[in-house]
Amino acid sequence: MTGTLWVTGAAGFSGKHMVRLLTGLPEKPRLVGLDVAEAGPQGLDAYRRLDLNETEAVVSAAREDRPSWVIHLAAAMPPADEAQMWRVNVGGTVSLLSGLASAGCDGCRVVGVGSAAEYLPLLEGSLAEDSPCGGASLYGRVKWAQTLVTREAGRQLGLAVMVARTFNLIGPGISVSFVPGWLCKQFAQSEPLTEITIGNTKSSRDFVDIRDAVAAYWALAQQGEPGEVYNVCSGRATRIQDLIDLLCELTGHAPKIRVDPARLRGADPPVSYGDYGKLARRTGWRPRLSLRDSLDGMLKAQDGADD
Repeated sequence: MTGTLWVTGAAGFSGKHMVRLLTGLPEKPRLVGLDVAEAGPQGLDAYRRLDLNETEAVVSAAREDRPSWVIHLAAAMPPADEAQMWRVNVGGTVSLLSGLASAGCDGCRVVGVGSAAEYLPLLEGSLAEDSPCGGASLYGRVKWAQTLVTREAGRQLGLAVMVARTFNLIGPGISVSFVPGWLCKQFAQSEPLTEITIGNTKSSRDFVDIRDAVAAYWALAQQGEPGEVYNVCSGRATRIQDLIDLLCELTGHAPKIRVDPARLRGADPPVSYGDYGKLARRTGWRPRLSLRDSLDGMLKAQDGADD
């Protein structure tokens, strides 16, 4: 395949999985990683250490290594503070798109990544791309602003920009700051597990495996309609208790559950799940990995096994 693909945030959780997917393609594009980290993951053809808020650095990189596609994964989320989230998510996106336009990358296709946190809570039913947005949390409001900026800046600058609005990620390597990662860390121990700590076990979320999510980003980079938003999700709600029950089955542990008040979030909706029909109709994408696949891969990653 001819052409160069930039992956921003290449050294992060999503970035590593994105690079792994692309390096496994029969015909892969030239892969360029961008991040503030010292080094990027294996498989890249080139790595550039830069801060996306430095627009001139983006311009210089684009002139030297002009991208045909950009998958914009660089992001900040809690526990980052408010100023950092606005700077990285919104400021970095504006700077990236401005830099690409200034470098003359008119035909470049850019996939920005949003979040299900942008949606306002629904009392019932699945969330579609036209469901009410605005964010019920600080992070949700920041990501909503990022989506608005991405679409408008793309239109103003003449770039083909799409937004993948991703639901709750799960999969090997996910941080313990997320509920599935925290649960797997506790269940992965070899000695008998007598107790786990968790927040609300009754809430239900739409978990989509990171390996499926990055496949959706690549599909959108090639086939997405500029200016459009696409949900990336599993299309079903899974209770936190169901995660625990499946982890018990996979590991043989049967711990008592202790609710940690510090992990309770009063503003969270009890149920949240999406509809990926728009993405499927446009690209043919559908989630392929089951919840069991995801949790099994996460447990193996905790053990240091290959995922």
